[in-house]
Amino acid sequence: MGIKDKRKRTHGWPTRLPPISEVVDRYAESALVSAIRLRRYWMSQGDSPERATEKAVRQAVGMISSSGVPISRLIELFQEMKNAADAFIEMLERVREELRLNAEIEYLLELVSREPYSRGDYSERRRSLTLRLREILEEFGCKEVYDNLRTSRGFTPSDQLLRYSSRAFKRVLSGIIAAVKSYRSLNPTEEYQLKKKILLAVAEAKYGSERARRLEEEALRYAEQALSLVR
Repeated sequence: MGIKDKRKRTHGWPTRLPPISEVVDRYAESALVSAIRLRRYWMSQGDSPERATEKAVRQAVGMISSSGVPISRLIELFQEMKNAADAFIEMLERVREELRLNAEIEYLLELVSREPYSRGDYSERRRSLTLRLREILEEFGCKEVYDNLRTSRGFTPSDQLLRYSSRAFKRVLSGIIAAVKSYRSLNPTEEYQLKKKILLAVAEAKYGSERARRLEEEALRYAEQALSLVR
């Protein structure tokens, strides 16, 4: 018996040859990326956008002319890229808005939940907050949620948001959001908007409309500063 050669093969024919259309697309995609980079390069050298585009396209066409890639396929890929870019831009703008709202909420939540309200006009403040919360919930199509959130001890959401602070306050806010989501679906932006409206309503009930407005402006500045790091 001969000795078996246990050395592994390091090369050989691929198990499957890609279809010709896949090979053509690879060449076309490579030319497309090159065209984008070349356009950016020629603009950095002082060419106008139109001139840089012309030079980049001609160079890209030269690259694919010997590869059997039709110009029509390159046009199709650019169109696909344009459509994808539009969708990506729309989604990125939505994500940026969500990040901004989240940062505003973070700022407002820290301040509004810091301490409970215990002044002599508590009943009046609670009534005004109740009216505002009902309005907010009605805007989101679930006004009845408010009454369903009354606790076994008779505390309403307004009572809890004014009486509670810190973690307890945050639990109440989360409970309101969860109750709304049990009635209807909320996308992330809507959820952030609902939280912000509730926090501003509590701020107005606790501190008055003028200070609540200043808090909203401060929260926006905080959010813009935070977003400047990820833009």
